[in-house]
Amino acid sequence: MKKWLKIHADAICIGSGWRGAAILNNLVPTVMLAMLSNMDFQAALTKGAVIGYMTRCMTKSGQGALIKVMEHSFSLCIEKSRERQQGTGSAVLRWFNLQSISEVKSQLECMHLIFGAPRYMCSREFRHLYLRAETRQAKTKEKTLGTAPDARVVEKSQAEHYVTRTEWDVPSDVQLLKRHPLTGEPLWAFILRRVGAPISDSATLAGSKADVGRNWLHFLELLSWRELKRCFNRFGNNVTLVPKAYIVVIHPVGNFGQAKTDGQWRYACFWTLLAHCNHGDMCRCTFRDADHLATFSYDGVVDLMERFATAGLKNA
Repeated sequence: MKKWLKIHADAICIGSGWRGAAILNNLVPTVMLAMLSNMDFQAALTKGAVIGYMTRCMTKSGQGALIKVMEHSFSLCIEKSRERQQGTGSAVLRWFNLQSISEVKSQLECMHLIFGAPRYMCSREFRHLYLRAETRQAKTKEKTLGTAPDARVVEKSQAEHYVTRTEWDVPSDVQLLKRHPLTGEPLWAFILRRVGAPISDSATLAGSKADVGRNWLHFLELLSWRELKRCFNRFGNNVTLVPKAYIVVIHPVGNFGQAKTDGQWRYACFWTLLAHCNHGDMCRCTFRDADHLATFSYDGVVDLMERFATAGLKNA
């Protein structure tokens, strides 16, 4: 069961369309079960797609050949500085002057030059999702003066905003007409499809606005923390779609591939659920927050992970 669950969980974390490619096939259960591994492939039909794919593979953290060279050379610089009782600045300076860094840069530049591409390129932007601790921001002077004397002097953390998202307002007509960065459909149509409400191809916002209002809280219930970070911006109690989906870097990542003991397996399930599984005040079938999930037994966490990986987000 663990090996089978590992396949599905890896597909959620690794192969859930994170590149935003137009042609992507990365979730075929039959192939995954046959190969006992996750699968992640895409059709590269243009020169730019080939370059982008090769760049990501060659610079993948902890696995790419270039990153390994850089990590090894930096560790040697740190050790040398410690032997000479020098600081971190000396190690960094020595690292940037190493020949290996020039070699790493030249390898990647050559791959780009072969195809006539710029030396450095990135078509996507990144966001970080820190699951272990979210920093609270101090309120501005105007907000502090406008609140009651016994009110908090700090804003809610990002985690608190997410778990209490029932307070968020239904988007305005302008926001509902914005197109989803991944599906290309208007937000109002995406909301209705996500909750399973009937919607015809000829439907319009004017005729469906009442349905959007009735299903807004249900849509928020199904919204995961990672999806919020990837596709939305939040301003107070208002959310709006971003023009282009972000690549979300999650800290820490539940690594099922290295889970050898029950404790390591629970650890991987815990962080994967916190990032990818919908939770919060309204989610009675999952959990409220990290503190609530931490009270679950080993079997409780694993059962929830299995249910999430096999039944999907909508049925969680």
